[in-house]
Amino acid sequence: MLRDEVFALVLLALSASSICVSEYTKAQGTGEDAKAMTLRSNVVKITAAIGGDVGPQSGFGFIVGEQENRIIVVTADHVVRGDSAGAEDKAPLISFFLNQGYQVRGALEGVGLPKDRGDLAVILVENPGFATFVTDAIDSTRPERKLPVWVVGRAGGWNIPVSPGAVAGVDPFTQRIQVENLSAGVGSSGGPLISSKGIVGMIVDDAGLYTEATPIAAIQTQVQENWHYNWQLTAGGAMSSLPSPRPSPFAPVNQATADASGGIFSCKYEGGLKSLPGTVSTNLVFRNTRPRNISLFWLNYEGRRIFYSTVRNSAQYEILTYISHPWVVVDEQGKCLELVLPGKSTATVDVE
Repeated sequence: MLRDEVFALVLLALSASSICVSEYTKAQGTGEDAKAMTLRSNVVKITAAIGGDVGPQSGFGFIVGEQENRIIVVTADHVVRGDSAGAEDKAPLISFFLNQGYQVRGALEGVGLPKDRGDLAVILVENPGFATFVTDAIDSTRPERKLPVWVVGRAGGWNIPVSPGAVAGVDPFTQRIQVENLSAGVGSSGGPLISSKGIVGMIVDDAGLYTEATPIAAIQTQVQENWHYNWQLTAGGAMSSLPSPRPSPFAPVNQATADASGGIFSCKYEGGLKSLPGTVSTNLVFRNTRPRNISLFWLNYEGRRIFYSTVRNSAQYEILTYISHPWVVVDEQGKCLELVLPGKSTATVDVE
């Protein structure tokens, strides 16, 4: 082979390599849309048949938390309910970004706000085991005019517009965020509206003059405070400064009463623990201060581990659980790190 031909082949290989690297870099989202790229794992596709003359319709939703091995999804109410009484899909199909060929039936909850009162619904989905979501997900600042925003969920896929839209303002009557020049389109309802810092709202109108979204703060208030579902999305990944309890040298005693102290115990006691029927609920926060990921497992009523979530380094995960439900924290190799019983002394657990 001639020297010039070899040189040409080298240049061609380098060019192809550069293209691959460039495409990989864009796929990771290295610019202002990086947060939107990261939050795709939070977004689910919803296919609903609401009856009548309306065929199956698609929309999106996003995960806001977990409780008792069920994922909590919020979406626009009109995605799963029609205008007439009884027109709803009580078991809509749910697809996940991490396994887009897999579908599972969700359970539409009885709570809901119609279009003129907020357009909000909640769906519970059994965790298939592979589903994870980012908790550092909210932009809590007020969406100012000209703020660049993206949508995750359009044209039936998890595509993100190359160019962002811009906040035009907030409707003084509905308090909805109005966005112009956003490539959303019909079928984007229920998906998150995302700035470079996190979710600012949920798309509720994708066919008007503006794309309109309900502010995330209003959704959190309704879901967490009024409907009492577990909400685990945080703003900025801020870590609480509350002290964590020290591991107890004693064997754990599982109690179901409100005065149970709880505690952190040696992993050697895991085989002797299981959940008891719960009547006293509590919030338990796990903070990962380790350099690597950790995973959280609930010990069910048979003492068997049930996977709940993976928590990244410097992130935290809040669980609405019961006093009598033990939890196991493991490292990336599945090795037990801590055994936790909720109670007065375990509102916050630092995993070191």
